[in-house]
Amino acid sequence: MSPNTISHDDDLIKITSLPEFYQELSKIKFDDPHSVYVSRNIKKLSIGEGTRVGPHVYFIGIILIGPHCIIGPESYIKDSEMGRENRILFSHVISTLIGEGNAIGPHTLIEHANIGDRNEFGFTTQIKRCHFGDENMAKHHCYIGDALVGNRVNFGAGFVTCNYDGGAEKKITIIDD
Repeated sequence: MSPNTISHDDDLIKITSLPEFYQELSKIKFDDPHSVYVSRNIKKLSIGEGTRVGPHVYFIGIILIGPHCIIGPESYIKDSEMGRENRILFSHVISTLIGEGNAIGPHTLIEHANIGDRNEFGFTTQIKRCHFGDENMAKHHCYIGDALVGNRVNFGAGFVTCNYDGGAEKKITIIDD
C-alpha cells in the first residue's frame, strides 16, 4: 500500500468528533472544522497557536505543527513535524521534518524528508528521501529523490535526479549556491 493511501486502520473521523482535541485547539482558526479529518487512532496532534487550517485537511499518525502556519485546503499530513510560519497548500507531507518559514504547494508531494528553513516547493514538485538545507527553490515540475541538498539551490522546471544505475539507487549531493 502506498504511504499516502488512507487505510482502514486510519479510520478517519471529523476533528469535531474528538472533543479532547478540538477544545484544546481553540486558538487555531479552522475555515471549516467539519471537513477536517483525523485518524481515529491518532497518536499525537499538536497545532501551534495562530495556525489556520483550511477545509478538507487530513491529519494521520503523529502531527506536530508550530505556530502561525497555514495548512491549506486539500492537504494531507501524516507522521510529520513542522516549525513555525510554514505554508502548505493542496499538498501531501508524509514522514517529514520541516523547519520554519517554508512555502509548500500547490500539489507538492514530500515523503521521508528533512527540510530546512525558508525553502519554496511549488506546483507538482515531488521530494523523496532527501535532506534540504535552507533557502532552496523548486517551484514547478521537479522530482528530487535520494539527495542531500545544500543551501540556496534553485531547481529549474523539469529537473529530475537520476540516481538509479540499473542495480541500486545512489545518494546525490548537490552543494550550496
